[in-house]
Amino acid sequence: MKQKIIVGLLALICVSMFFQPVWAAPETAEVKTPEPAAVSTQEKLVLSMTQFMNSLPQFYISGNASYDKVYPDYEKIMYSFDFDYYVKRPAGFQLNIEGDLQNKQLLFNGKTITVYDEDKAVYAVMETPATIETALDQAAQEYGLDFQLLDVARNDFGEDLLKDVIKSAYVGTSKIGDISCNHVVFTKKDRSIQLWIEAGDKPFLRKVVVNFKGNPAMPSWNIEITDWNLKPVLPEGWTTFVAKPGMKQIPFLKASERQNGK
Repeated sequence: MKQKIIVGLLALICVSMFFQPVWAAPETAEVKTPEPAAVSTQEKLVLSMTQFMNSLPQFYISGNASYDKVYPDYEKIMYSFDFDYYVKRPAGFQLNIEGDLQNKQLLFNGKTITVYDEDKAVYAVMETPATIETALDQAAQEYGLDFQLLDVARNDFGEDLLKDVIKSAYVGTSKIGDISCNHVVFTKKDRSIQLWIEAGDKPFLRKVVVNFKGNPAMPSWNIEITDWNLKPVLPEGWTTFVAKPGMKQIPFLKASERQNGK
């Protein structure tokens, strides 16, 4: 059997009507245009971060991440990995992770996404649309590939964070390492998201904590970015996977096949 990779008011308008004598002059109702909701400090910080990050034609980040894996009876065990992530817009990235349970490489070259599992010496390739956003959308929808770190390269990364927010808050300033950051939190129906955004004119994202509320165990993702490089050296062929002897290509398992128990 072949191995497969399983790669997330109404305003009720109450109209009150009244009658007037027919000889009374009609009154003209004053129609007021609703004022737009004020943008909060925390929203401004996320939008500023997004605008800045979208202006970067390429970048390299590295750091570390930890995440909870939930076992039967909602037992949680935390695992971790180190990562480096090269991005060149609009159509290239390379993500390398090395950790407790995962040692993988993900490559995108504008035509395909390749996922290589070093521990199992297997890789899989999917054809994709030409941009990072559309490729990641397809990978998530068709194959269930939903890796939190990849979203940092999306042009709509910040806007997506602000969708469907129930409440939010500006927590204050704190340091990640020796870097002063603005700490903000956003609560959605299924998760809460905390961000630490570097203070100043270069609002780099420095840390993300996501708590998933849909699971009774409340698992979390913690990502800390320790290094940003805006002029990384990207060698020829950096997004192309070259299989070595002994590596085996296997097919991706589509989300629909997983749901059918295949």
